[in-house]
Amino acid sequence: MKIEDIPLFYGSDKSFYEKASKHFILKKSSSKSIIFNEYEFLNSGSYILKSGVVSVSKVNKFGNETSVNAVYPGGLFGWSTLIDEGPTSAKVTAVSDCEYWLVPHSFKKDLWENKYFTKNLLKYLMNYIRTLESFTSDTQTANANAKVLTQLLRISVPNSYNQTATLHHSFNQGIISTFAGVSRETVSRVIKELKLKQILKTDDSKNMIINSPLANKFLNEVNVKNG
Repeated sequence: MKIEDIPLFYGSDKSFYEKASKHFILKKSSSKSIIFNEYEFLNSGSYILKSGVVSVSKVNKFGNETSVNAVYPGGLFGWSTLIDEGPTSAKVTAVSDCEYWLVPHSFKKDLWENKYFTKNLLKYLMNYIRTLESFTSDTQTANANAKVLTQLLRISVPNSYNQTATLHHSFNQGIISTFAGVSRETVSRVIKELKLKQILKTDDSKNMIINSPLANKFLNEVNVKNG
């Protein structure tokens, strides 16, 4: 991915991309390494993922850590600090080896003066809120299969061409359990059951492939049953 390919900057002119390429700093993190923790003040800047996958997690008042989001190339993390100058709202961990751009605070003025940036950022945040609200509602069920499947869909990359969603192989059962709020053993059992129902399978690279129509049909049936 190039800076010009970042959805956050779609519509910008050549001069903006040239200036961004001079200011953005490319960094790397290895798999399982912590990029930053919750409640840190990122004095250096915010981040945009270039390659790989990162997981966003929070610790509740009981000390339990829950994964709340997965970020793929082009996605943002650490931007709450840039927007409101407060501490980070969550911990970010590399799920796989990844590269990301540091967007320094010194570039903040250029960002706010770019009308395309502010418009795209608003769309990004609204989409995040809509998705979070939808999946929060869907997870209000005692059905473990539905809880796990809902989270698998949320953190997967959809492919509208063949009506599937792909979850990167780096998301092991332990990580999935922190998203769904169930035990690792439960995740293992649910995955086996979903495979028997042909709702999901694994490809040659061990990525998880979810049949979106079958997955949504299953979740609708659970909702009707729990009606």
